Amino acid sequence: MKRRRLAIVLAMAVGLCTVGGPPVLAATAQDPAGVLREQFVPGRGVLVDETIKTTVDRLPPGVTRTTGKIGFSASRADGFDLTSRWTTDGVAETTRTVKVGRYTYVLGFEWGTMPAWPTWVRFGDGSTWNNGWRGYQPLDVFDPKILRTLVAKAATVKGSEYRGVFVPGKRSGDASVGDSKRVTFSYRLFLDARQLPVRLITDFTYVDTWPDDKGKWVEHTVHDVVDTRYDGWGTKVSITPPPAGDVVDITDVLGSAAENRNPTDGATWSLAR
Repeated sequence: MKRRRLAIVLAMAVGLCTVGGPPVLAATAQDPAGVLREQFVPGRGVLVDETIKTTVDRLPPGVTRTTGKIGFSASRADGFDLTSRWTTDGVAETTRTVKVGRYTYVLGFEWGTMPAWPTWVRFGDGSTWNNGWRGYQPLDVFDPKILRTLVAKAATVKGSEYRGVFVPGKRSGDASVGDSKRVTFSYRLFLDARQLPVRLITDFTYVDTWPDDKGKWVEHTVHDVVDTRYDGWGTKVSITPPPAGDVVDITDVLGSAAENRNPTDGATWSLAR
C-alpha cells in the first residue's frame, strides 16, 4: 500500500533515550562506538540492503526493499544513494533518494499534480524527506551514542546478537512516528568480529492518519518490521547530486506548507512515505 502525506516529526534526542530491561555489559575487546568512528573516512562508506514489512490494520502486509550505499565524512555518516522498490496493486514502483550535504533529492516523488519536468524533487531548507531517515530504519547505528546504548544496555546478549527495547527519552520532546508519541522499538542488533553492525532488525507499532478515497481522514494502526543489513564497510563510495536542470525544490511543488514551522517546539514539516 502506497501513501504519502505531510506530517510533523520531531527528531529523537539520542543522548536522552532509555532502553528497556536491565543492562547487560558485553565482554568485548573493543568499544563498538570507537570502532565505528574509525570508519568515518571521506570517500569511504558501507553498502545497505534493507527490507521493511508493513501491516496496516488487518490488511495483508506490504514489503519494500531498499538497496544502495551510505557515504562517510571525517566525523559521521553523511550522504547516501538509496533505491526503494515495492508493488502497489500489482504495479512495480521505485523511489530513489540521494543525499548530498543538507539536501536530499528524490526521484519518483508524487504529490498532486507534478511538473512534467524536471524529475527530481529537492528537500532541505525547512523540509525533510522520510523523517530524515536513511531508508526506513528508525534506529541510527551510525550514531556512536545510539550504537553504544544498544550494545551496552541490551536486555539479552547471545553471541554477536544484542536484543532489547529502545524508548525515546521523555526530555527529547514528542518524538514520534506517524501520529503516535513515544513509540517503543524492539531491536535485534548483530555485530561482526570487528564490532561493526552487520544487521539491525527493529519491530514497532504506531498510529497514523491519512485520507481515504473520499478525502476523509482515517486513523490506522501500522506495524513495521525493518530488517537492515550492512556490508562492505570501508568500500569506496562516491555520491553526487543530480544535474541542477533536473531538480525542482519541494517548496515549488507544495508551496509554503513545506516550510511551515511551529514556533513553540521548532518542529518542521516533513514528508513521509
